[in-house]
Amino acid sequence: MGHWALLILSMVIMVYLVYVIIHPEKF
Repeated sequence: MGHWALLILSMVIMVYLVYVIIHPEKF
């Protein structure tokens, strides 16, 4: 379970960082 949780967490973090970089005016 830990491996999948870590994988999903890393994917969510990368998507969030990309979203922040693309839409910086919202933060």
